[in-house]
Amino acid sequence: PKSSQHVKRFLGVCGFYRHLIPNYAQLTSVLIQLTLKNSKFQWREEHQNAFNQLQNIFFSEPFVHLPQWDKQFILNTDASGTAISGVLMQEFDGQLKPISYFSKGLSQSERNYPPIKLELYAIYRSVMAFKHYLAYKKFTILTDSKPLIHYKKVTSPADIITRWLLQLSEFTYEVKYIAGPKNQLADYFSRSQDPDHYTPALNPVSENELILPFVDTNVDDQIVNSIQNSDPDNEISLTTFYSEQQKDPNILEIVDMINSPSLTNARRTKDFIIDSDTKLLMHVHNDKNLSQCIVVPQCLQAKVLKISHITHLGLKKTYELLTNKYFWKNIYRDTKNFVLSCDVCLRTKNYSIPQPPFKSLPIPRVPNEFISIDIVGPIKNCGYVFTILDHFSKFVKLYPLNSLTAESVSQHLIDYIANNGRPAMVLSDLGTQFNCEVFHCVNKALGIHLAHTTPKNPKCNGATERINQSIKTSLITLNEAGVSFKNSILIHQNLYNGIVHPSSNFTPNLLHFGRELSLIFDTFDPKIQPQQLDKTQYVKNLLDDLNIVYKETYDNLEKQQQKQNEIQLKKAKHRIFNVKDIVYLHSGSTFKPKFLGPFIITEIHNDINVSIKRFNSPLQDAFKVNISRLRTCLPRLPHLVVSDQKPAISTAPYHYSLRSRQK
Repeated sequence: PKSSQHVKRFLGVCGFYRHLIPNYAQLTSVLIQLTLKNSKFQWREEHQNAFNQLQNIFFSEPFVHLPQWDKQFILNTDASGTAISGVLMQEFDGQLKPISYFSKGLSQSERNYPPIKLELYAIYRSVMAFKHYLAYKKFTILTDSKPLIHYKKVTSPADIITRWLLQLSEFTYEVKYIAGPKNQLADYFSRSQDPDHYTPALNPVSENELILPFVDTNVDDQIVNSIQNSDPDNEISLTTFYSEQQKDPNILEIVDMINSPSLTNARRTKDFIIDSDTKLLMHVHNDKNLSQCIVVPQCLQAKVLKISHITHLGLKKTYELLTNKYFWKNIYRDTKNFVLSCDVCLRTKNYSIPQPPFKSLPIPRVPNEFISIDIVGPIKNCGYVFTILDHFSKFVKLYPLNSLTAESVSQHLIDYIANNGRPAMVLSDLGTQFNCEVFHCVNKALGIHLAHTTPKNPKCNGATERINQSIKTSLITLNEAGVSFKNSILIHQNLYNGIVHPSSNFTPNLLHFGRELSLIFDTFDPKIQPQQLDKTQYVKNLLDDLNIVYKETYDNLEKQQQKQNEIQLKKAKHRIFNVKDIVYLHSGSTFKPKFLGPFIITEIHNDINVSIKRFNSPLQDAFKVNISRLRTCLPRLPHLVVSDQKPAISTAPYHYSLRSRQK
């Protein structure tokens, strides 16, 4: 301690546990002298000895205990303007005793955090410090910041808080409020001047035999009782196993055979015994060093699976964990069904969605019959570009956008139609500029059929998306060369339309205008002597030539499409969906679970598009999605459905195989 105020803080914590410290008054008498009014603070050897002696008591008998893994952990956290702290505790003999302490000084930037953010930071750092204790059990967090009880309801948190919450989501816990006066231990360590402190073990020990200090506390009995009874669903007592075994007819059949010795019964019950202490029916694993496992009655199988899968491990590890302690017929089938139908796993774990067969867009036969539109940007130092692509001629028209509004986009589309004619069909994504009343009214008034891609499925408008990539590269390059944004758009458009397209084998200009146009950078203009033809003959020859070119273009586009379909077909995997199937939808978001759901399929449109709506949400409207975003869900077996109520014994046929294993 550097001042009398530091000594007062230390004595305050020690006094909170004075009923556990022998000769407390004698030990603290010399330190109390430093806290008296008008006394001069001079730290001498006797003060240091008393200080060290009190500290050592906190880390010696009777405070040192082994953590009890069958009991719940309680994490007490606090934050001050200079430090954060956490105390990991468990309940012993009706009292909470600390297992280990954590405290950390705050950096200059961290000290600027608002109080509520500091308290959340204390929770985050404390959980990370004790994660080797907390990773596989549900625990309770006690904090003196009451608003933190509702922190999960916060919408759009800051990035750093989002990262904390994402890491905390890996743990199973409950946040409870504790009044400040009852939070003295964590409060003391959060105001410690030690810049970065974590209590070490007293002696080198193995990871499975950690010995850490305990200190008694006087937390309200109501809080202790609520913690003790917080999650009874995660424990099954031997008494419960015994009582439920006595109600299961299949288990009783085996017990009767064991209790009625005969040669036939002995052979059929060779792998089963009755434990002499617990009276439970046990199964002997011949392939696991004759280890004994509890035979689980059917009414407890769902609960046992829920406990074994509480950390959401994969099928293999969950099955190994389960079979080390329990046994029932078809245990692998039930474990596989439970794990593969787990809602948390389906929403959060990685899954490679099989790509459906490629479905091509219709090939137009003349220019301007079918166009697609999109918006590119924002492009560095440029802005946004409105793109129009003719799917027959591959002709591209680009417009710079001053504002991303439906009115601006509609005006550019009208300008395109005025110069190039009205298309029969327009394809766009579900951007707000295209999927609004203004844009729909414009297309309806012009007699244009407007089609949209499914949500977050840019592959449907792949031709336009590929052009967008070249537009970005070209505009950035020209901008760095000092060319203005508008001139860059005109240059790219002129050059793109004057180059032979690989799909049609003709230039977009020739197919769109019926002749080749000079490029913007052409320096050589050959003097071609025009043929002496009258107007009628010229038009006839032009139409004949265009008909030949259009037919050849259509054939080339068809061949190119077939070639692409063959390539995609090798990668595709056909999946069959039915109405009322349960599925999960890929979110496509970084700060959301990988999949959202569950959803139910309400309509099958074709091989690649279906309509879905939220499961058990009759008021929500269905929406159309591509099956490349869907993850299938395995229906859970009826007797494995976890319910708040005690599950009833299934009436389905259910028997153990009583024959001994073949050697």
